[in-house]
Amino acid sequence: VITLGRGQDVINPLDAGPIRRAAERLEVAGFHDEATQLIAEAAGRRLALLTAIVTVGRSGQPVLPGEEVMLAAAIKHFDETGEAEPTIPDVLEILRNPSQIVLGSAEAQTREEFDQDSKPIRQSLSLMLNGTLKGMFDGKTTNPIDTNAPAIEIDISSIAKSGEETAISAAMLAVWAYGFGVVDASMALSEAGLEPAKNYIAVLDELWRALRGAPGLVDRADALTRVNRA
Repeated sequence: VITLGRGQDVINPLDAGPIRRAAERLEVAGFHDEATQLIAEAAGRRLALLTAIVTVGRSGQPVLPGEEVMLAAAIKHFDETGEAEPTIPDVLEILRNPSQIVLGSAEAQTREEFDQDSKPIRQSLSLMLNGTLKGMFDGKTTNPIDTNAPAIEIDISSIAKSGEETAISAAMLAVWAYGFGVVDASMALSEAGLEPAKNYIAVLDELWRALRGAPGLVDRADALTRVNRA
């Protein structure tokens, strides 16, 4: 049981732990293409989840294309510099002091232009660290999923009791993305013959609460849950 909430367990939206470890095993076993594909899938999922949580924190105001490019560049920076599990504070810091990777990807003509363009997304990330979502997604994952457990429950009842739809929606999106990452990792290993195949049942309880949390979340939830039928 993982208990998500302020002062309890933390889930890092940028934690690719299960997928990263699966990719490392595939690489060692000689499945280079499969490992590369899994890492690429992890990068896409982390970006989709981060933009979804930012959208929730903005009360439905969407992440603009330029802002999404900056977030993608930040994730790319950490992947290329060997930081396996960056956190939202890490992303905020790299946007405050951008590397050449981030500046080049953002297509800003000058550092001043980048700082101006990145201010709204930096404010949104700072809100996640200091506003209603504080203490839920702002650090390393404190209680990683045990992939050998027969069942896993991620309990958000303490958040639900507060009645904060923003926090509930963000928590649900993070929980599902993390859980589906575990399934993806397990399937990739079983297809390569490195682990026995497993069947999973994912119970998305109270889905309606997440879908009404902010405009646009239907599309985000659709993207996160589309792998279910596999």
